[in-house]
Amino acid sequence: MHHIRLTTSIVAVLATFSSAFLVPTMADARPLVGNSKSNFQYHSTLGVDTITVLDQETLLPGQHFTVKVLFAKHYNGHIYPKTSGLGFDKALFDAIDHTNFTVKQYTTTAEVKANFPNSELAKLPATLRTELNTNRWQLKERNRQDVKSLAFKTSAGSKYHYVELNDKDYKTDRVGLGHDDLIALEFTFRLKDDAKIADNLHIGGYFSDPNNSAVIASYGKNWHSQLASQTLNVRTTADVELLTKPGEYEPGQKVKLEAKVSPADYQGNVTFHVGTETFTAPVTNQMATAEYTMKEDSVTVTAGLAATATHSAAISAVVHLLKPKGAEPEITDPKEDNTDAPSGQTPGNSGSSAGNYWWAILLGVLGVLGIGGGIAAKNFGLI
Repeated sequence: MHHIRLTTSIVAVLATFSSAFLVPTMADARPLVGNSKSNFQYHSTLGVDTITVLDQETLLPGQHFTVKVLFAKHYNGHIYPKTSGLGFDKALFDAIDHTNFTVKQYTTTAEVKANFPNSELAKLPATLRTELNTNRWQLKERNRQDVKSLAFKTSAGSKYHYVELNDKDYKTDRVGLGHDDLIALEFTFRLKDDAKIADNLHIGGYFSDPNNSAVIASYGKNWHSQLASQTLNVRTTADVELLTKPGEYEPGQKVKLEAKVSPADYQGNVTFHVGTETFTAPVTNQMATAEYTMKEDSVTVTAGLAATATHSAAISAVVHLLKPKGAEPEITDPKEDNTDAPSGQTPGNSGSSAGNYWWAILLGVLGVLGIGGGIAAKNFGLI
């Protein structure tokens, strides 16, 4: 009986091929951070509206973050910036890498509308809103900030520190915001790798107007010098690795859900998400375990960490659990199927195996003679 069987090597190749699609490779857990948020403030002494946009409210050591700030003229007058930039709490100022930053100034309506929420822009004066809504606003060359002049500066005896840009023409241009109505800047900073855990750090717009007692840092001491102030937090990065093995599990089989958490000082729970079900387990010595009974033909599993007062949230890569497909049947070639033939015979042929053997030899000899005869006849000119 002749059958076509899958060899061990072919089975291994197919298993590898199928598992590459069904079971994704485990990846490093990705920390979760806060959402973007914005704030608006009208400063009556300066006559300036300020919008501050922070791209992340929870920061991790070594992470980059972006702050966007907009200053707009609130009423007619000679309001112009001697300097503009951002004000920080000292703790945040010290946590920033002062050698790793970028800064740029927005110059078109499209850039302003793309980077500041409509809900905040709607609070600006009507004249300026009309210019933005009709795409007429364009920064004049005279009001461009000198982005190469960015400097980190401290304020003695105060928690307040700042980064500032100089207006290129502030000594001669007495119009400034009164001319262009708006200055919009974008700063990207990087937290130091050894940044410490901290809550409620403040950052906001910084604006210096020579016609209003010069530097705004002198007004209201620490907090009012951060216009449209935003708060952010610094957390230690947490990771979670799902150790449950992907593969096949029988219905009713108990599956051990297991996860490893880092760093070692993380305290909290791991939440296992199995399809639509959740299982919560405490972290003990960096490990958390739970149990699930296999029900579905296939189900996905992840492990997650909630943010704590000291650590970020995190989520693991996805693991797939599959119901076994059962044993693969043997594949039989119909042309070779002789299960119903008597021993020593093949279907459709009553001759013996020996008879078939001699017929094959005879046909071979005749064939050789025929080929040889043809060649000889050609050589003698018979054909």
